[in-house]
Amino acid sequence: MSVSVLTPPKLPRTPRQCDRVACILKTARQAFAERPFHEVLMDDVAKVAGVGKGTIYRYFPDKESLYFAVIFDGLEDLQHRISSALPAHGEVEGTIHGLILTLVSFFKQNRFFFRLMNVEDSKVEGGSNPNRRRWQQERNQLIDAVAQMLERARDTDTLAVVYPRIDAQILLGMVRSVLRHNEEGLTIQQMSDEIARIYLHGMRRK
Repeated sequence: MSVSVLTPPKLPRTPRQCDRVACILKTARQAFAERPFHEVLMDDVAKVAGVGKGTIYRYFPDKESLYFAVIFDGLEDLQHRISSALPAHGEVEGTIHGLILTLVSFFKQNRFFFRLMNVEDSKVEGGSNPNRRRWQQERNQLIDAVAQMLERARDTDTLAVVYPRIDAQILLGMVRSVLRHNEEGLTIQQMSDEIARIYLHGMRRK
């Protein structure tokens, strides 16, 4: 697991330190997935991770820093997967379908991260908080990556893309809605196929 922390007082340098931070992040990820932010205690995270509380504060100044480190670590993983799913060349509709499958798979396998993203998306005010400003920047990068792919489809006359960023957010919104309201119990592949079908071709019969 990669470590993505916003200006911590001390960065891990040795393999042992990196493993320790990875363990802390894994434990915190589970804690924030199971309980609201205010119910997660640093003492509990330290106990489960098998480290002293002072060790956590060495890398994460406070609970909010740890919370956002979990989010940024997940975003880094997601962005890496998206980059791998977006080749520079290739059939556009197949690429979009692959992107949808990547998104659905990631969020289905990382429900905790899906929930945390929903929580942070509801806090539209970034204010002066550097963590939330970075969250908005990271989220915009995700939207931009999808928008750039749609622009490529427009430039090759493959799709009628008018507003790339809005269309990108529509796609991301469809993924979110299907994951939240999968009443039919569809598999990851079935959810991805259905999103791709409606996004690319609409509801009209062929």
